[in-house]
Amino acid sequence: MSATPQLKTRYFDRNAFRIGGATALAVVALIYLGSRGLRNFDWALTTYAVASVLAAFAVVYRYAVWAQRPPTRMYLRRGWQVFLSRRQRANRAGSKLSLRGLLSNCVKLGRLLLENFVLQKFISKRGIERWIMHACLSWGGMLAFGVAFPLVFGWVHFETLPTDAEVYRVFVLGFPVDQFPIASLRGLLFFNLLNISAVLMLVGLVMSVKLRMSDKGELATQTFADDIFPLFLLFTVSVTGLMLTVSAKLLV
Repeated sequence: MSATPQLKTRYFDRNAFRIGGATALAVVALIYLGSRGLRNFDWALTTYAVASVLAAFAVVYRYAVWAQRPPTRMYLRRGWQVFLSRRQRANRAGSKLSLRGLLSNCVKLGRLLLENFVLQKFISKRGIERWIMHACLSWGGMLAFGVAFPLVFGWVHFETLPTDAEVYRVFVLGFPVDQFPIASLRGLLFFNLLNISAVLMLVGLVMSVKLRMSDKGELATQTFADDIFPLFLLFTVSVTGLMLTVSAKLLV
């Protein structure tokens, strides 16, 4: 009888729950502040905002659980020690970090993020086709992330000029930052950023399926839950997003 409660508590971490809850509340506060007290919040997107808050909780909760494991905690601690040290000699000597050293480390971190996260140069060493596949998936996802969340949170919204309904103004956090004619090339680009991200994602998905069907090593190790199902979800989201534009433009 005593083994059952212990088995249940293994899957619930109170510290991670508190951290995840605090993150969810922080996202709610940022939505409220960034949308100027919900004045710029689009209530038609409420379900997406709620899903974003829950997703923030889930991601941070899972990360907090992972970060509390002894090996992970050691790597994180050592990583911060390296980042906050000027150089290894200084670290061994016990000297403190200077502002110049911190800026230098930040520049190095930015370069690593650019090369490995944005440009994904480490993938190019395995072949140009594989790099294009990963680049399309990564850039499509980052573009969709960068466009969708500010719109859902009310951080970015568009309004027409009071004197000209053919000109849109772009507001970021309630402040006007740009304006453009609706029929301009810039307007066409702005209104189709999510479609561009969906096309990039579909190109990457097609190349991914082609690779998985032709590579014997991939066929031997892939599983439905870890490999096929995520691709199916990405395909569904991309296609349904494009269909919204098709229905609005061609099926009216």
